[in-house]
Amino acid sequence: MAMAMAMAMAMAMERRGWRHLLLLDPHGDVQGVINDADLARTLLASPVALRQRIVASKSGEDLNRLRRRADQTIVTLYRRSVLGEDILQINTRFNDALAAQAITLAQQELPSPPVDLQWCWLSLGSEGRGEMGLRTDQDNAIVYSSNDVAAADGWLQDLAEKSNALLAAAGIKLCDGGIMASNSQMRRTLEDWKTTIDKWMGDPEDVRLLWVAALSDCRPVFGDEELCSELKCSLIKSLQKQPGFLRALARESSTGNCPRNPSRVRPESVCTVPQSFLDAGLFLVQVRLKF
Repeated sequence: MAMAMAMAMAMAMERRGWRHLLLLDPHGDVQGVINDADLARTLLASPVALRQRIVASKSGEDLNRLRRRADQTIVTLYRRSVLGEDILQINTRFNDALAAQAITLAQQELPSPPVDLQWCWLSLGSEGRGEMGLRTDQDNAIVYSSNDVAAADGWLQDLAEKSNALLAAAGIKLCDGGIMASNSQMRRTLEDWKTTIDKWMGDPEDVRLLWVAALSDCRPVFGDEELCSELKCSLIKSLQKQPGFLRALARESSTGNCPRNPSRVRPESVCTVPQSFLDAGLFLVQVRLKF
C-alpha cells in the first residue's frame, strides 16, 4: 500500500514537473511537505529530477549520460514492483523531454526559421502510443505549414538532421526503416501529408504499411500541436474512406512479420492494429496469428 501511494505521488509530480507536494489531513489542513528526494529514497529513483536535468544538458554526451541513468531508474522501478503501465509512462515522458532538448539544442545551431513557419515534431509508433521500452529506435516525423515551402523545408531538414544525430548520440539509435524526420518522406506540409496518406493507402506496399501504421499513432512532442491534431483527423477520415488498407494490414499481420516463438516476443515487436484505426470505428473481424 505504501509503495502504491509513493508511486501515485511520483506520477503526479512527474506529470506536472513538480518537486514538492503538500500533505493534507481529511479537513484540508497542511500536515507536511514531501519532495522528490523523499520519494526517491522510497522508490530508489527520481524520474522528476532526471527530467529536470535534461533541460540543463548541452550536448549529446550529456543526454547519453542521462539516458543511461534513466534506464537504470526504469530497471529499479521494475524491481520495486511498480506497475508496468506506470513504468512505460515514465519512460515515454523522459524520452519526450530528451527529444525536446535535442530539438532545442539543434535550433541553437541554426539561423532563425522562416517568419511564417509553423511546425510540429511528432513521435510515432510505440513512443507515440506512450509505450516506449528500454531498447528502441527513433520513430519521428514533422508536419509543417509555410508560404515558402522550399525555405521552410530546408530549415527543417537541417533541424531534423541535427536532432536525429543528437538523439542517436544519446543512445536512441537511428531507424533502419527510415522513419525519421530527417527523411524527406517523413517531413511534409499538412496538405502534402493529407495527399500522401491517401496515396499510400490506395496502393499499399510493405514499406507504406509500416509508415502509415507508425504515423497513425503520432503524438506532438515539440511545436504547434494543432498541426498534429489536424493530421490525425485527416488520417482517420482516410481510413474511413479506404477500408481496403485495413485488409492489407491484416494480411501483413498474419504473414511472417510477427514473431513465431512467444517466448521470444518483445513488447515492441508484437503486431497490433494502431489505436487510431480503432478510433475510426474500423476493426478487423478476424485475424489469425500463428505463433
